[in-house]
Amino acid sequence: SSSSSTSAPVPFFSALPAAMQTLVSLRPDVDSSSIGSVPGSGSGVGVDSVTAACHALASETHKHLFPDGKIGISEEAIGRHWGADWVTRELEGREHLRLGGGAVVAGLPLASLHAARRGVAHSRLELLRQEAGAGEVTEATHVRGRSQGWVMRALEVRERAELEGARRENEEARLAADFDTRLRALPAEGQGEWYDLGVPLRELGSQGLAHLVQVAKQHPDDLRAQETLLRALAAEASTNRYRDGRAEEDMLRLVSVDGAQSAVHVLCEHRAAPARVHWRACQALWHISSTARGARAASEAGAVETVASAMLRHPTEAALQIASCATLSNILRFRAATDPPLGAFWTEALGATAAAMSSFPSDIALQARASGLLWAVATEDPLRLPPPPRPPPPP
Repeated sequence: SSSSSTSAPVPFFSALPAAMQTLVSLRPDVDSSSIGSVPGSGSGVGVDSVTAACHALASETHKHLFPDGKIGISEEAIGRHWGADWVTRELEGREHLRLGGGAVVAGLPLASLHAARRGVAHSRLELLRQEAGAGEVTEATHVRGRSQGWVMRALEVRERAELEGARRENEEARLAADFDTRLRALPAEGQGEWYDLGVPLRELGSQGLAHLVQVAKQHPDDLRAQETLLRALAAEASTNRYRDGRAEEDMLRLVSVDGAQSAVHVLCEHRAAPARVHWRACQALWHISSTARGARAASEAGAVETVASAMLRHPTEAALQIASCATLSNILRFRAATDPPLGAFWTEALGATAAAMSSFPSDIALQARASGLLWAVATEDPLRLPPPPRPPPPP
């Protein structure tokens, strides 16, 4: 027979110390000094990092299962623990099924699964009670528990997840940096008023929009980056998927929270910017505030103050006045009954609204938006309305 040598696979835990060092290199926020000591021991005993991690995990699990420090084996205790993750991992180990959600459910009949879960929970509680002697969780309980198979399996799952998360974060940072470099690179024909994203604004997706938000935050003085972001926010916030709440959660959060903050930032920090940029910001806030979540985020970001200031700063910009009135109307529409009364900034905004109606008497769109805002204020706080304009003097 041939004596072909094959290298045996390296068990995960024999390489776990190196994996933890890899995690430290990928995640600078991880304190490498904590690796290699048992948390809470205070003895400075030089144990390896796997033992330290197992000890910490066993201690954490015991404290979660028995917050009062007492180990009980009642039906209530078994019922409280039989659905826990550690039971799933224990069953997966017993049945030789792969680690991961749903493996045991797929491999066992439902009735057998329930009985098996209760059996695992009962066995664990009984073992812990016998080890504890008096039925209390002690440091010795943690020391004995750290060498058990369920701890090793749970630690493997956790460390793999953390390593994968660190790799994803590194990859996301690399992609964001590449996006920044490509976006702001000056083409041979020069740049216009905003950057060319190369795709329709409504097709950016949550990752593309997140990268764009990051570029705008990293380069707050780059008006092209700010205006590009404002255009993308207005485009996405005007879609049915955003207004109906059908967009993915990351996109909804980006548009409502990050988007409102970015638009308010432009109005606040770029007061000398062209009126076009301020109009873009008001337009983005208009569409962002078309939902309850977006209106709340815009209000909390300071949209009322900054929009009122923009209306006063650009009294001849009809498009900006329309977008501002629409934004304020949306914020009023989604106000909660527990919100504080309208403040002084609303008085400024309403004064600017009345001035805009006088400046553009034949602009139907502006008159409609401004009238809608005044009606909303009249139903909320009638005394906040500006006084009627004085009639012209007689000839």
